[in-house]
Amino acid sequence: MDVVAAAELGDREWDRLCQDASGAWFWHTTAWRDYTLAYRPALASRSLAFAVVEGTQPLALVPLMVEKAAEHYDGQRFSFGGDACWSPAVAATLDPSQGDAALRAALHHVDELAEQHGVDSVALKLSPLAAGWRDHLPVFIAATTRAGYTDVSLSSQVIDLDVDAQTLRTSMTKGHRADVTRGRRVLDTSVTTGEQAIADFPAYRAMHALAAGRVTRPDETFRLMESWLTTGAAALVKAVRGDAAVGFTYLILHAGAAYYASAANHPDHAAEPIGHVLHAAAIDWLKARGFRRYELGLQQFGPLPHDVPSDKQLGIARFKRGFGGGTVPLMVREKWFSKEAYRRAMGSRIERYAT
Repeated sequence: MDVVAAAELGDREWDRLCQDASGAWFWHTTAWRDYTLAYRPALASRSLAFAVVEGTQPLALVPLMVEKAAEHYDGQRFSFGGDACWSPAVAATLDPSQGDAALRAALHHVDELAEQHGVDSVALKLSPLAAGWRDHLPVFIAATTRAGYTDVSLSSQVIDLDVDAQTLRTSMTKGHRADVTRGRRVLDTSVTTGEQAIADFPAYRAMHALAAGRVTRPDETFRLMESWLTTGAAALVKAVRGDAAVGFTYLILHAGAAYYASAANHPDHAAEPIGHVLHAAAIDWLKARGFRRYELGLQQFGPLPHDVPSDKQLGIARFKRGFGGGTVPLMVREKWFSKEAYRRAMGSRIERYAT
């Protein structure tokens, strides 16, 4: 087996392979790579994405990125916008032994790149929306354990859209169902893609800045999000009261699944259940179009040694759980190459966890 840089494959071939590779989702595509490179300029992100190949046949894809460390110490680490990189994805045509060999080769090259670039650590996570997630999960755990990774996993909330509409509604909490009913009396919603969504995008962007009190991300990230609305990779959910938009939710769409990526509600309407109505509209729209899973995102229940959520973050997690579905593993594996950087990072984590 050999290794080639992503540039040698080309963006089109890379994205084609991402469509059904085991362990891959939208996060592995060049679109998300470009977004992450633009996301936090202070991290000085650089792509080191590569593929494991045999002859001309790609066997594994690794969307690796090197950045300045974001965890209270100087140095560099393999991360993605300050978060964990996405796990290696393996060609769907490989049998288990071939897939295991490709994954071993991918993780070995991560070690080689760490030495070449003076990287202190790497974290890899497996999306619950990834193709073949249930089968790939134990393979990913075994391969990373063998390669010296330890567990720093979290959880996420995923709604199974294959169930009937009544089950989807009753799986919501009683409070969420009541808020959806109350909100629908005064709010109208729409879910759009393409040119109609493009027409609403400036209002979403303005609402995003209004809700946050500032512009939170570089212009390039918004430009990319706008472009995905024209390619079928995203949809925009809008809530309207009278003639005025009061809230938006932005969905990422890929391979029969959707991810709740962003939301912005008008601060003058904070007492209204805008978020409840937006998510209910998203669920109905996704189910009607044959999407099978909807990931609402990170679930936090209390402090962990590697993750200490704020009260606000715990409240957001409860809000997401209220829409039903199931809490599933967001498997994250971490490896350290520098003992000194490890001591500093662990000291910082212990301090946060113990206070």
